[in-house]
Amino acid sequence: MNSKISIWWEYTAILLFFVGGCNLFVYFKTAGLTDIFSNLDNRPFPPAEAHIKATLGGLLYGIKVIWFESRGLPWISGLLNRNYRRVIWVVGIPLLIFSTVIQIQLFYDIAIRGMSLKQAFDASLAFISSGIFLSFLVHCFFLSIALSFIRQLRIYFGETVFLNYLTGKYANPLVEERTFMFLDLNGSTSIAEKLGHVKYSRFLNKCFDDTLDALEGFHFEVYQFVGDEVVITWETQKDTSGTAIAMYRRVTEKLENNKEHYKRIFGIVPTFKAGVSCGKVSATMVGKSGRHIAYHGDVLNTTARLLGQCKKLGRSILFTDFYLNKISNQTNFNAEHLAELRLRGKKTKSQIYGIGAIT
Repeated sequence: MNSKISIWWEYTAILLFFVGGCNLFVYFKTAGLTDIFSNLDNRPFPPAEAHIKATLGGLLYGIKVIWFESRGLPWISGLLNRNYRRVIWVVGIPLLIFSTVIQIQLFYDIAIRGMSLKQAFDASLAFISSGIFLSFLVHCFFLSIALSFIRQLRIYFGETVFLNYLTGKYANPLVEERTFMFLDLNGSTSIAEKLGHVKYSRFLNKCFDDTLDALEGFHFEVYQFVGDEVVITWETQKDTSGTAIAMYRRVTEKLENNKEHYKRIFGIVPTFKAGVSCGKVSATMVGKSGRHIAYHGDVLNTTARLLGQCKKLGRSILFTDFYLNKISNQTNFNAEHLAELRLRGKKTKSQIYGIGAIT
């Protein structure tokens, strides 16, 4: 699925989630009632009007949450400190709920009920000082926590894996055709020695954050972080134009654009080398109660071996003929055959291709 279409589907689902959640709150509060009384003038109005407010409020609040989590939160936490990201979220979400309630109350009372601005404002103050507002605030806050948790799981597993995980598809080993990309920090040993383990950890976190930010919009799953290395994967059939190469270029550009920040904070500008290959793997849940999805297959060994060849062959990214043969559109890059690779215990050799000199 096109990444832009996927994003719009996600945004639509978020809006429907909050519209449904707000209306569910109204339903539980008004079930069996024929009229609800305003705190301001004791004037009755039917529950249907409360559902209209809930629908409008859910839409507006959903839009705010989308903006806050995709734009506002990264910007604010970048200005302050990424360590306070969760604190910023916990403070920001109630403020969004509060502002949404005020806006919907004012709009509805002025535009629909014909109140004056002062009457509408007094009615809004009366509502937010009531117990029902407090319960609505708590309800929306926990809705937001649930949605944020689901979105983080989706980001961690990836869209396809997440859906398969929910449906229990990985309860038994499942054969898949997948592409794997290993991104490994260059000179990690000397960097760790220079920075010390605490500052080095912050350095790695920043590198990984920038890497994942750079890859936003691509369809992939983070398989695992291993020391100074991140392993990402995606379904091979969805890659026809050299996605891995485009991804690597995007990561390189991101790190280059942020080099002054790295120099100022750490005194080092990070670079990554990459290995890419594809093939059949078995995917299954491992660990007690199935806590992790694991992939097993020769492609993982092959891809890991490519990293060791980068310095030897003088290339920053290497990929195998297995990956190259799956790409029908090779107009975006020029692949150069560099060497052969034979895994221990395997009869067939992998042909190694590369682009770009190592940095």
